This record gives sequence, C-alpha cells and structure tokens, in this order.
Amino acid sequence: MAIEEGSAVTLDADIRDRLTRPAPDLRLIVAAVAAFSVAYYFALTRLVRGNIFNSYPFIPNDGFDWLLEGYAVSRWFDGVPLPELPFARGPGFVGVVFADFHIGANGDLLFAVIAASVFVSIAAGLLIAYWRGIPAYQAGVVVLAMALTPVGFFRQLILADQFASSLMVAAAVALYPYFARGSRGWLATATGLAIAGGLTQTYGMMAFLVVAGWGLVVSINRRRPDRLLAAAVVVQLLVTLGLSKWWLSVFPH
Repeated sequence: MAIEEGSAVTLDADIRDRLTRPAPDLRLIVAAVAAFSVAYYFALTRLVRGNIFNSYPFIPNDGFDWLLEGYAVSRWFDGVPLPELPFARGPGFVGVVFADFHIGANGDLLFAVIAASVFVSIAAGLLIAYWRGIPAYQAGVVVLAMALTPVGFFRQLILADQFASSLMVAAAVALYPYFARGSRGWLATATGLAIAGGLTQTYGMMAFLVVAGWGLVVSINRRRPDRLLAAAVVVQLLVTLGLSKWWLSVFPH
C-alpha cells in the first residue's frame, strides 16, 4: 500500500496491511470486554445510596475532590457564586462530573463515562495487539489479567484516571493510521484526544508526545522532517496549557 504524502514515518508492510483489515478473531474478546464494561457500570450505580455524596465511603479523598468541584461548577451555572476552592482539578473530568450534576443523573452519567473508559482502554490495547500480530489468545490473557489485577481499573472508585488513561491510549493509537497512511484526519483526532487527556490529568497527553516525538526523530533521521506532526505537537501543548490557564483564571482555587 502506498504511503500518502504527510507522514515521513513508515510502518512495516504487515502492520500497514492489518490497519486496513477488520479483526474478526478479536470480535469475541471485544464483545466480552463490552459486556464486562456494562456489568461494571451497573455495579458502580448500585453503590449509590440516596445521592452520590452520601456514598462517600466508596470514594477516596481525591475522588471526593472531583465531585465537589464538579458540583460547585454546576451550582455556578445555576447562578450561585463560586467559592474559592481549596484544590485545582483539571477541567476534563470535572466537566463530566458537572454534566452529571447539571442534568440530575446522580452518578449515572459519571459511571457510564468511567465504564466506557475501561472499554476504550482495553479495546485500544487489543487493536495494538492485532496490528502487531499478537495471537488472540494472548490478547485474551492480557484482558483477563487486567480484569483481575488489584492495580487495574476495575475498582469501585470515582477517579479521573480511568478517563484520562483511556484518552491517553486512544490518542497514541490514533497516530498509527497517520504513520501508515499519512491521514491528516487521524492526526487531528490524535491531537484532540491528547488535548482532552492533558486537560483531565497531565499524564493524559504523555503517550501522544512520546509516540509523536518518536515519529519526529525518525522523520528527521530520514532527512524528511515531518512538519505536520511537529505542528500537531506544538498545537497540542499550546492549547492544553492555554485552556488550563483559562480554567484556573475563571474558577478560583
């Protein structure tokens, strides 16, 4: 397959071929992950008693911070003066919590985003496994390990990490089609996901910067500097930092 103009980084022919084909051997695993994510959503919603604040025993201290800031922003939209908050949380996940409070979902929207984040994280990992030619059964073992490990995401906690991590891995995966086909649309998608990840947790943009940085080094080494990729990195950093500064100026901490 010919490489379109726009990317000086080339992937080997086998990966480029896999990028253009469906992955029927992973569909059963993806369906199982989707079912697990739905079950995870219902498990989270059943922990709420009365309202989400009354369910604080299921929320770690820093998770409560996200809830409080999202609630404060929701009240601010209703005309209640916003107090000076004792902490600064990124607008990405605070925005999710705000939306949940603003529509009166009482955690349903929040938990749906967390469950979807788990699905996106694993699905993105499965895509990489397929593109790299890793057998389906090995990919399945990794999924099972993620579901059972005590350091995985499958805990009854309200945190921004599930959301930030899913954005981070999705941004990195979105760079694959750009490297394979020079697709500017995928580069824009990766940049947008990295911005959203960085606005949620700072580390949410790291994978994009690492993968894009690798691509830049490769393109420079081949004496074909990828200026479009360099521009995407600059835009991602400037927009993320600019919006973060705006957020802190509008909502006092």
